[in-house]
Amino acid sequence: ASVVMQQAYPTTWKDTIYYFVEDVSTSLRCPIHKGLFNKPVIASCGHTFCQSCILSFLDNSEEPECPIDHSSLKESGCLIPNLAVEGQIQDLYVYCKYSLKMVDNTMVVDPAACNKKVRLSNWQEHEENCDFAIVTCAHCNEEIRRKDFGEHNKKCSCCPCPHAKAGCDFSGQDGDVGEHLKNCQYEKIKGFISKSEQQWNDMREFMKAKEEESARTQETLHVIQQQLEQLLSTVEAHNGRTESALRFLTNSVDELKIQVAQNCADIADIKKSPSKVHRLPSNADVGSPALLKNAGHVPGVPGLNITCHGSFTGHSGPVWALAATESLLISGSSDATVKIWELATSACKLTLTGHEGIVHAVAVNNRHVISGSSDKLLKVWDIDTGKCLRTLAQHENTVCSLFVGGGYIFSGSFNEIKVWNPHTYEEEHTLRGHNHWVRAIAIHDRTLYSGSHNIIKVWNLDTFQCTGTITAQCGSIYSLAFAGNRLLAGTFENLIYVWERDTFRCVATLHGHFGAVYNLCVSGDRLYSASYDTSIRVWSLDTLRCIQTIGHHSSSVEALILWGGILFSGSADATIKVWR
Repeated sequence: ASVVMQQAYPTTWKDTIYYFVEDVSTSLRCPIHKGLFNKPVIASCGHTFCQSCILSFLDNSEEPECPIDHSSLKESGCLIPNLAVEGQIQDLYVYCKYSLKMVDNTMVVDPAACNKKVRLSNWQEHEENCDFAIVTCAHCNEEIRRKDFGEHNKKCSCCPCPHAKAGCDFSGQDGDVGEHLKNCQYEKIKGFISKSEQQWNDMREFMKAKEEESARTQETLHVIQQQLEQLLSTVEAHNGRTESALRFLTNSVDELKIQVAQNCADIADIKKSPSKVHRLPSNADVGSPALLKNAGHVPGVPGLNITCHGSFTGHSGPVWALAATESLLISGSSDATVKIWELATSACKLTLTGHEGIVHAVAVNNRHVISGSSDKLLKVWDIDTGKCLRTLAQHENTVCSLFVGGGYIFSGSFNEIKVWNPHTYEEEHTLRGHNHWVRAIAIHDRTLYSGSHNIIKVWNLDTFQCTGTITAQCGSIYSLAFAGNRLLAGTFENLIYVWERDTFRCVATLHGHFGAVYNLCVSGDRLYSASYDTSIRVWSLDTLRCIQTIGHHSSSVEALILWGGILFSGSADATIKVWR
């Protein structure tokens, strides 16, 4: 009589093909990919899907809705693990793979093989210990079933001498090995062999321990090197601010001396001509330097009266970076957060957390916010939801500058600039050649300008080759801006340098700040500069003279941007102020 073969039902689950005793019910299959549920979740509509299937479907849909009845799935937490369905799947019975064979292109049960039917949850444990599993003899490489291995081992003619590692080439059946040892020359010196093997093992363990110790030492040296670089950066910043403070105090004392001398001269004049004490200022006096100093502006600049119109507060540390788009303001701080503010209401819309260090730079790329930090990371955030979409970890040091333009994203760090694709966020180039931190990046036409310590490098954006270098004894360059054919740089030495872009010729240096110039902005015929001395200065680009000094910050002004005709400044006093 013919034997009726039992059919097995193949189904892929978690990238593995299982052969089920019965065909899997449609109630246990995902309506999206039609296969067995993998991590089933219940949506708020009541339907069950694979977690990965429904998330992928929602990511690619304009409106988050159920693919079956199109009901909304907008509520947070709308996907809940379906533990009941997961339990039903784990309780399904499958055949051991060693019980199956292929007959007429159909997988059927082999009556002569393993007859076990096991729950899916126990499948792996069973197959690892199944008597019908195929194992390989270590001596002859023959494949046999595990249950037959003992019998095979007795008959295998390739059993080696126990001293094979020492050089004995004997092989035979297991029963012949004992007879061989009576005459084996290696058996006579087995004590020496054992001692040698122990010495070799000890040597290997010693070498392994030394290699591990060497690896730990190298790792420690790497950490120390990073800490030294970070310490160097901190010391440089501290020294810079100390020197700036000393310059500020020295200049203030000099100004006070001049003012005292002027006051003494005025008192002497008054004593000589008492009638002048009660004289009102004439039209000619209104334009005099003495009165202008307190008026905040000079003649020839009509309507210039920038004042503070409010503050954004919420950061718990210095505000290092600002960016803006549409109706939103973005700020990065030493409190390791990025905040997104509503310009219309000054309210904080989102706080983005995830960095583990100071956020030195922020930028906007379409509907994404990009942030760079002292944790060496670039993070890409969704501007609407605040969700972190990507983390870029290619930098080996602090990310201290960001710029979006010219069809790329640029990030500056120690000695280098990385160039990123603005669509895929893949790294495309690394620009090297700087001698220090690259704190300033700007683009004009198809030319990139990058500022470091005492130099500005000029790069062709079509070839990414350096086409020129501008040098100056100005210390670190913190900011770059353009005004017509002129390139302007804010520097550590409290000065603003002005070069001709075509010839690299320095045409002016602007004096007035008493601390490092951290940021520059240009609008029309005005230049705005932010400094460690807590002030913002307004300069005429026609005369290259300061026409107003404004300051309501109680600490250094670290960031400055113009957006929609409004000036925003971020400070170490943890506030962002609005100027008009």
